[in-house]
Amino acid sequence: MSRTLEIVDDVAAEFSERVIEAYLSRPSSTFSLALSGGSTARACYEHLAASAGTQIDWWNVDLYWGDERCVPLDDPDSNYRLARESLLDRVGAANATYPMRCDEGPDPYQL
Repeated sequence: MSRTLEIVDDVAAEFSERVIEAYLSRPSSTFSLALSGGSTARACYEHLAASAGTQIDWWNVDLYWGDERCVPLDDPDSNYRLARESLLDRVGAANATYPMRCDEGPDPYQL
């Protein structure tokens, strides 16, 4: 399958379509999704929140972060905050969220 995506709206629509498709074809009741940050990610999350409707039961979704800026979770530069504002606050909730906690520092084995 080959598609050409011209603008951010196309990327956001494609992202939403693929997430919904993956959710609907999941092999178990829970669904895991890794998130990141940036303006394209924001557009994708906003589109997903608007288009998922009742197709996704967010109480069956576990969210992880693939990257994070080492700032507090409520900082304007935080990828967690971006996802919370553009997705989580709009869909109500998720089963579980696992943001990266930079404020806790590295584990001793990482030093």
